[in-house]
Amino acid sequence: TFLNDVAVGPDGTVYVTDSGLRAGAQGFEPTGTDAVWRFGPDGRPRPLRRGAPLERPNGIVATEDGVVVVMFGSNKVLRLDGQGNVAATDSVPADQLDGVVRLADGSLLVSSWEGRAVYHLVPGQGAMPLVENVEAPADIGQDAGRRRVLVPLFLANRIEVRPLH
Repeated sequence: TFLNDVAVGPDGTVYVTDSGLRAGAQGFEPTGTDAVWRFGPDGRPRPLRRGAPLERPNGIVATEDGVVVVMFGSNKVLRLDGQGNVAATDSVPADQLDGVVRLADGSLLVSSWEGRAVYHLVPGQGAMPLVENVEAPADIGQDAGRRRVLVPLFLANRIEVRPLH
């Protein structure tokens, strides 16, 4: 009901998040359709994971082992294996997660509207802010060649370009 982000795995599988929302009279309302969908070689959608523990899944990145998904409805970062099982859970200090990027060393960059930040998350070791004081940081990207993070500011209609330290 609210397709949000897309990622392509090393094998060509396409993954899409459904944040489980719809526009209503009071703004966005939950629909209970929270899911991560997988599109295989036949092009047909199949659920990788539905419902709990997904909490308005938003950003997604595909890896060799499955996907990493960040939740707009919480501060959780989930790793799902190829069968949709939760392989690991991490968190960042604030909720309303939007974008996720996987760096070459396996660490992650995660944007948070509530935190007004982009966090650098080392799985199993915690998260530290990399970019702070940015309002509504949306689905981030990286310029690996120039070691920069690209942060679209949803409400400001502009992009911040910051160095990766």
